[in-house]
Amino acid sequence: MREGMEDVCRAARVTPQLKVGSAMDFMELGPLEFYGTEGILYADEWLDKVERLMKIVRIPDDLKVKTASIQLFDIARIWFKDEPELAIPDLTWETFKELFKKKFFPEVARDALQDQFERLEQGNLTVDEYAAEFDRLSHFVEYMRGPGG
Repeated sequence: MREGMEDVCRAARVTPQLKVGSAMDFMELGPLEFYGTEGILYADEWLDKVERLMKIVRIPDDLKVKTASIQLFDIARIWFKDEPELAIPDLTWETFKELFKKKFFPEVARDALQDQFERLEQGNLTVDEYAAEFDRLSHFVEYMRGPGG
């Protein structure tokens, strides 16, 4: 019997339980606020940062939408409360992201970034500045195309 208990204790030491994160843990990391008026680049940054912070604090999948929604204010909060597609009980994080992009990454803004990318020239920019702008725009244009786009 004693050997069995020792095995259990040893296993507990070898495989520590990872703490599941909470909304409080998430908030302690200082997530960005999103109001819905900041534009497409900020919306992309907000979504990326929220996702990274939730990964860091180990927010469970079933709590990701609720956790992220804490940082929605003003127009974004109204959208979150009133959008019928968001009212489903088991809304997944992936579905939330799709609906968020549909709302806050408008086609006009995507087209403007596409145009900026297509017209990008080095001009008076240093090589490093040009490369940074190229990377920023190409990431975003490819990101908007989606897989196989």
